[in-house]
Amino acid sequence: MITEKYLVDDAASAELRDRVKRLLASQHFTSFRKLDVTVLGDSVVLQGCVPSFHERQLAVACCKRVAGVHRVVDRLTVPEGLTAERHADRRVLAIAGASKAPDAQRAKGAIQRATSDAAARRSIDERSARRPR
Repeated sequence: MITEKYLVDDAASAELRDRVKRLLASQHFTSFRKLDVTVLGDSVVLQGCVPSFHERQLAVACCKRVAGVHRVVDRLTVPEGLTAERHADRRVLAIAGASKAPDAQRAKGAIQRATSDAAARRSIDERSARRPR
């Protein structure tokens, strides 16, 4: 439990918190901008929700890169039930721009075709490798 004496918000803590928040905001993940950052001495406490375990790891790694941060307390959560397909859909929409739905659908179709083409090539390669010579 965090007691009152550790929540002293001095200028150094405020400056460190601002540097951490600036670095998180400079990353291209919108979820990083919504995270709560608390500084306790030279420790940073991250709280909030991120859409994937990968983004969780990146957020913690970003905080560790800031000068003056010696410890990062990870209190981030990842929602249950997000499948890989939903993550792929989110990436496609982020790449194509969510405001342009037809472009997003075209990009999604292109990625699905490339994925199925690669799977078909692997299947052919596996069958040819099994044939006796």
